Amino acid sequence: MNLFKKTLVMTFSALVAGSAIGESAFTEAQRTEIESIAASYLAEHPEVVVQALQKLQADQEKEQLKKIAEVGEYFRSAAGTPASGDADAEHYLIDIYDYNCGYCKDMEPFIKKLAADKSFSLRVVHVNVPVISEASAMSATIAQALFNLYPEKFSAFHDKIMIDRINPNDLDELKKAAEDAGCDWKAISKELESRRPQQKVSADLRRVRELGLNGTPYLIIDGRGYPGAVRSFEELKQRFEKPLD
Repeated sequence: MNLFKKTLVMTFSALVAGSAIGESAFTEAQRTEIESIAASYLAEHPEVVVQALQKLQADQEKEQLKKIAEVGEYFRSAAGTPASGDADAEHYLIDIYDYNCGYCKDMEPFIKKLAADKSFSLRVVHVNVPVISEASAMSATIAQALFNLYPEKFSAFHDKIMIDRINPNDLDELKKAAEDAGCDWKAISKELESRRPQQKVSADLRRVRELGLNGTPYLIIDGRGYPGAVRSFEELKQRFEKPLD
């Protein structure tokens, strides 16, 4: 192989390795020859493509894990977000849910049982993201308005939807649930008029979208992301036993 072709092969190798060389560095004829040599090289060494794809996938997975951990740490101590347990607990669980999500409701008893275990140091954070339907936004913003005013009464309201399974799309049922929890509906309505609850729900949704999330349930447990529902209390607890890389 002459010197020019060797140079082209080295250039191609550099490109495969991730180096950036502007197109203006080559003439049209040179680019055509590079493409020809590259095609021949890849035909003779298909493992290069496999290795490049494997590296790309590994880099993408690493970046996704980093994003999940960042979002988890953000919500772990985010102001204005419903949570239970000490902020500096040994473990944390970010419950990303939609009030119209049946699978989220199926998991709720397991989460409550684990949170009630005094021997287990856990912080649970509830992140309500209206992703299933436009109707989900109503219950999400009402819940946020209630939490803004009555944080100590949020759990009772939340349980009405997640455990008792009242209709989250029925305004009258939501109003009754809020009043049954001891909240002033007029005060909640005024808080909704301020737009603060809507802004918080929108901000949380944008943060969750960073993970490419389009559905619920989704759990972040000690920095790891778990899409989909858990089917038992044992399965949920086992997820805390997986060590971080």
